[in-house]
Amino acid sequence: MLQTFSKIRTNFKRKENRGFTLVEVIIAISVIVILLSVILGSFYSFKKNQSVDKTSRNVFSLIEEARVLTLASREEARYGVHFENDSAVLFKNSYVLGNAGNKVVDVSAPAVISEINLAGGNSVIFDRLIGSTANFGTVVIASVDGTENKIITIYKSGLAQIE
Repeated sequence: MLQTFSKIRTNFKRKENRGFTLVEVIIAISVIVILLSVILGSFYSFKKNQSVDKTSRNVFSLIEEARVLTLASREEARYGVHFENDSAVLFKNSYVLGNAGNKVVDVSAPAVISEINLAGGNSVIFDRLIGSTANFGTVVIASVDGTENKIITIYKSGLAQIE
């Protein structure tokens, strides 16, 4: 009887020292891959959302800056913002591409200016002393794949808001 117990104990020790089976390793790797895919997918979505938010805030700030400069009658000029798909440009009096006095906010992937719906073109120009504009409308900042977006509405009064 002592011999039988000794053999069972020896066999148990051998099995204990063998390590992991192939099935156990495959299951562990599968679990890690699934967890990584969920984490990376969430991170990409978060990054895309943050990019659209940051870009819309930067463009909104540029619009507000143009309106404030116009209301302050700085250099007795009217200020405005010109929109393209990849940039927004603060300008004085009239938009001239590449003017050294322009202030440019670049819009880069994963965000783009996807829609420009302004009365009178791609620019909004504010009126001196009252800050209103004839170029009211909306500008849409969206992710490249179109899943996230923010709408900047510019009212006739010159005030703007992000939706």
